[in-house]
Amino acid sequence: MSKSSAEVESTGFVEKHPYLTRLLLVVFFFTTISLLLYAGFNTSISMSEARATVEKLRPFFESIIKPGDIEATAWNTFMHNAAMTVIANTPLLGFPLMLYSAYQTGLTAKMLVMVSGKHFTFYQLYLKPHTLLEILAYSLAAAESAYLTPVMLRRSKEAPPLAPTLAVVIMELSLLWMASIVEAQLIISGA
Repeated sequence: MSKSSAEVESTGFVEKHPYLTRLLLVVFFFTTISLLLYAGFNTSISMSEARATVEKLRPFFESIIKPGDIEATAWNTFMHNAAMTVIANTPLLGFPLMLYSAYQTGLTAKMLVMVSGKHFTFYQLYLKPHTLLEILAYSLAAAESAYLTPVMLRRSKEAPPLAPTLAVVIMELSLLWMASIVEAQLIISGA
């Protein structure tokens, strides 16, 4: 069935250019997530609060990091990140969740650095390959959530095609798997 000329004219940029829209959203969210990580990392916090928070998180870290076992550490890291990322693709809910998580991750990284006594700058942590891969995966998830939100809210009889979203999720999970292998290697080697 062909569309009427009025229907064709009423379609917007998003409908005409779904892949370009997704790409622009990925760039936007990569930048925004990076800025929120930076803001979290540069938030002022007392040493006592940092110690208390790191102590509360210790069981969580111990459940993920398995000393001497790169495969288990990589798998645990991947499963944690993958669960959050799959949820982040959810329309309406996903991208705000990812933005909140980015700030909290930066803040947690700051606390871990403070408690460790090591002097890492934000850029030393940010420019690690696994960090950039994870941010790209999270940006893809947030972008897909933002892209799907108006599509789902529209009262259209026609559902959006599922294949592009599945391709994006597979890409996200692939990036997270690569990141988890690199991160596990760095954790186990003590780098």
